[in-house]
Amino acid sequence: MDFRFTDEHDQLRAAMRGSLERGFGALTASKTVDAAKANTDSLWKMAAGQGWLALMVPIEADGLGLGAVESVLLHEELGRIGPSAPFATNIGLLAGLRRAGVLAAEIDALLPAVAMGEAVVGLAENGPGGTGWLVEYPALVSHVLFLDVTEGKAALVERAALGAADTREAFDLTRPLAFIAAPAAWSSATLSRAAWADALGAARIGLAAEQIGLAEKALERTIAYTKDRVQFGKPIGSFQALKHKLADAFVAIENAKTATYYAAWAWDNATADAATSVDIARAYAGEMAWRVGTECIQAHGGMGFTWEAGLHLSVRRARRLANTLGTAAEARAAIAEALLG
Repeated sequence: MDFRFTDEHDQLRAAMRGSLERGFGALTASKTVDAAKANTDSLWKMAAGQGWLALMVPIEADGLGLGAVESVLLHEELGRIGPSAPFATNIGLLAGLRRAGVLAAEIDALLPAVAMGEAVVGLAENGPGGTGWLVEYPALVSHVLFLDVTEGKAALVERAALGAADTREAFDLTRPLAFIAAPAAWSSATLSRAAWADALGAARIGLAAEQIGLAEKALERTIAYTKDRVQFGKPIGSFQALKHKLADAFVAIENAKTATYYAAWAWDNATADAATSVDIARAYAGEMAWRVGTECIQAHGGMGFTWEAGLHLSVRRARRLANTLGTAAEARAAIAEALLG
């Protein structure tokens, strides 16, 4: 069996990276939150123009009819840049819900507009302690997707029908959030736990891939810094303690890639171990990105803790991604149950 990406995959990744670096490469080390937020609209327009939003949209709905494997390539590259946008929601989550039969008619009606970038769906999640529904990117989205897996219900509502949103500052400073009213009507989405895991699988894989991109870019920046920063007459990157830490970070990223790539293939092919593979990927990536990010801050010394270094944005974003559509702890519990019963 050949586990490598195809030549077409490599070309797709190269095209994505080239476009993103030309458009947003200067923001990878963004020193201001406003710079990342201000480019969300531009990023979305680029994605629409390049056809990335149509990756997992069926051909009959004006899409490309590709799968989670191709989505992983995009999400990794998105993780390497400063701005963020609701890609996992509009690409993987809509595809997964449609496959599971959740809001299928509503999603089918919206998919052509999503593929063209004319409609943008934002995920609304219940705030901590039932404090209310929080919608992502409230100024960008045209529709809001409400999901309540515990209660087995979902709703897809036009943003204009939900009234004003109460904007709040989020932990991830590149992802605006706002409290928004709950929908007046819900659709029943009673699925088994396995079916819910499959419905959320592609989006969770995309989130894991984005964390890989974040960690990889942070490590690249840190390696470059340790080559230039001189202490005691030598580049600090020559010190054994730092070498070992950066080598461990590289291995952790590669391990996360292996888990995520396999999970994407398994989800696309609906294998028997697909759900567990997704849980392994999101559990590992969720801890890896945070750990690598904090190690990169430490490797920068006192400079790493400053606002100007910008590394805190990567760490904040990694923590948010690890806690979207479930947590690493929940993934580990699911893995244990699958293995041990």
